[in-house]
Amino acid sequence: MYIGSGFIRESSLFGSRSQAYHEVIVIATLFLKQTFRSLFRRKTFSFINIFGLALGIACSTLLILFVQYETSYDRHFTNADRIHRLVFDVQPSEDIIPTCRSPWLAGPTLKEDYPGVEEVVRFRSFRNTLIEYETEQFTVESSAAADSTTFSVFSFDLLTGQAETVLNRPNTIVLREDLAQRLFGNINPIGQTVRINNTEDYEVTGVYAQNQHATHLDFEYMTSFVTLTQPSGPDNVNSWYSIAYFTYLLLTEDADPAQLEAELPGFLDRHIGGFVELYGMRLYAHMQPLPSIHLHSNLFGEVGNPGSFSQVIVFSTIALLVLLIACINFINLSTAQSANRAREAGIRKVFGANRNQLIREFYGEAAVMTTIAFLVALGLTYLFLPMFNHFTGYNFSLDFLHNHVFDIGYLLLFIITTVLAGSVPAFAFSAFRPASVLRGQIKHGPSGSRLRTVFVIFQFTASIILLIGTLVVYRQMGFLQSHDLGFNKDNVIFLRLSNHDLRQQVETMKTHLMEDPSIVSATASSSVPGSGFPVRLFMPEGIPDDEVREAALIIADYEYVETLGIELADGRYYNRDMLSDSVNYVINETLAEQLGWDDPVGREFDFPPRGVAPGRVIGVVKDYHFQSLHQPVPPLVIHMTAEIMNLLSVRYVPGRETEALAHIEAVWNELAPGWPFDYYFLDSYLTNLYSDDKTFGDLVGIFAILSVIVACLGLFGLAAYVAEQRTREIGVRKVLGASSQSIVMLLSRDFLSNVAIAFLFAAPLGWFVMDHYWLETFAYHTSVGIHLIFAAGLIAAAIAMLTVSTHAIRAAHSNPVDSIRNE
Repeated sequence: MYIGSGFIRESSLFGSRSQAYHEVIVIATLFLKQTFRSLFRRKTFSFINIFGLALGIACSTLLILFVQYETSYDRHFTNADRIHRLVFDVQPSEDIIPTCRSPWLAGPTLKEDYPGVEEVVRFRSFRNTLIEYETEQFTVESSAAADSTTFSVFSFDLLTGQAETVLNRPNTIVLREDLAQRLFGNINPIGQTVRINNTEDYEVTGVYAQNQHATHLDFEYMTSFVTLTQPSGPDNVNSWYSIAYFTYLLLTEDADPAQLEAELPGFLDRHIGGFVELYGMRLYAHMQPLPSIHLHSNLFGEVGNPGSFSQVIVFSTIALLVLLIACINFINLSTAQSANRAREAGIRKVFGANRNQLIREFYGEAAVMTTIAFLVALGLTYLFLPMFNHFTGYNFSLDFLHNHVFDIGYLLLFIITTVLAGSVPAFAFSAFRPASVLRGQIKHGPSGSRLRTVFVIFQFTASIILLIGTLVVYRQMGFLQSHDLGFNKDNVIFLRLSNHDLRQQVETMKTHLMEDPSIVSATASSSVPGSGFPVRLFMPEGIPDDEVREAALIIADYEYVETLGIELADGRYYNRDMLSDSVNYVINETLAEQLGWDDPVGREFDFPPRGVAPGRVIGVVKDYHFQSLHQPVPPLVIHMTAEIMNLLSVRYVPGRETEALAHIEAVWNELAPGWPFDYYFLDSYLTNLYSDDKTFGDLVGIFAILSVIVACLGLFGLAAYVAEQRTREIGVRKVLGASSQSIVMLLSRDFLSNVAIAFLFAAPLGWFVMDHYWLETFAYHTSVGIHLIFAAGLIAAAIAMLTVSTHAIRAAHSNPVDSIRNE
């Protein structure tokens, strides 16, 4: 076998296996020695290749961690492939409302009718509840009432308790491990009693481990579902008309989900005639595979925050682009050195090396460089990981021992990178004829130059597209912050009234709050902008008695419009002196327009079944954005009833925030002693609605900059090569009177023209992707703007110019006599 400049006998000629091993070691040692000698001979190019690859691999690794996490949701459950969520679409009129929930009776009835349904689990989720044990109390962000079959169907790690019995009795509760530790410390929680929302006591029957895997069912505690059937529970149990519960079906191993879904229309027709007669609305049922829920379901009433499949595609694409840019650097710098490497390959062929041996050597060299780059990339990944976690809000880690999917992906990444980085040099240089090489007849000019030009254009096309995306995202974020929402979000604090006693004292609390001059007004409501709202069915004047319409419903008191600064378009708002207002309604402009009412004030209006005479519309508020700008303003009804309002909003005098907070807390502690004082600023709360969009923009921006850096590393190496190859030409030009500025422009012109061509490709692509895909996810959005596109191009050109000019200026200021003598 040939290696380096000598020959080694084939291992089969050795008499013993140990001698064969010895020969392999000798061959590997000689190969590595030769490879490192070659790398050190070209220190600048080797550094750029290795660091560029390492940076590209590190970026790809971080993005792969994100993509793997987002695509792994709920796949860790043992029966994940057999679990489906039953969801219902509601059609009260022409429009269909897709929801992720189902009626109480849907799951159990389906199990009775179809043997393919092995088990059913139902949840009812709750937000921001208070849990207490003796003197310890905590606000729990996410919890649920869960069926007794929960731990049999879902493979939650139950640390204590029996899966079949922990939730089979009323008023029992299972705690997540971290919550149990906070409440009880070292005390055994089993058999202890906790209180929820200061109203009901629950016995602790189990503790389950905190989720180590991604799941949309991430609850801090679960109470028994059967508790909802108690007299204190909701009045919509054992019925079809309330679409309020999450239902999951565990199918038998031989069940066909598609066949079962095809039978759902007949199932509904048998049990409810397809209609819920109480409201006159039609229901449609569908099934969602459990692993697809996070990325492919954004239905009304989702529990948790759904992911975005489009973001997964975007980040996967960015990871691939950055890796390609890094590999292109390797190929470009390798082909740029074609004269030296071809001469080396030619001499080896003269000494007997065949083409396959040279190909293996060039691949081996690429593998060595890739291995070094991967080791450097690991260090960079560990360095960047805390910042990446900060931006995403996740807690990623490089766990090679347990994350086998990541291990396989990392190995594939290594192989792909080695193949991409080594293919062109291996096949190009090994094809040179020894005689031509030794006579200096090497064609490394036009064809190699064209290939490098194509690669540079590709690199900067990708980088400019990412820069355009970054600028558009930040412009949209600015638009969201400055867009007129139709109400005044500033100087408003709101508090959650989780306790029944607190809600009963809301008028007393408002009276006490108004005693301080720092408080302008206060209002109680069922929701504030951004906090969500129910959709209710109603019967307006002018439609048949057997039809209904749907609209968002907000329950609010007399000061709601004043406190939030909402403007009236017609009529009036609720008045304490008008006793009849308790049966009247205020609607928004969108609802009036949808109903075709030019004169909505005085029209009859009713929510069935209410059991009282229909009310009338007394006012119309101007449209205001009470949900994210991703969605258009829906039709809205603001109603004032004795129904529970669990939010208290307080407007304070601008500049007196500290004084107002102190007074609000004092009133809270007086009327709600022992309850945590949790408050939110409305403007910050609304900003959080776009946190995912901001994170997306930040990450695209970071990786756009990194892609430009990686591309410019290659440009830096190519500029060094061009300056080196044109040393004699530069010297002659300077002797003939060329200025330094003209030399700089001569060396920079070709590179800048490549960036300009890349811009011509990137501009329409970047505009199309951002305008037709990302901005379209917002009902209200800015435009891409031609100035943003040119700004991205100028940024790329400026960075490229700075990169190239480093070598160009050095070459332009060199002594021409030395340049000619050295040549």
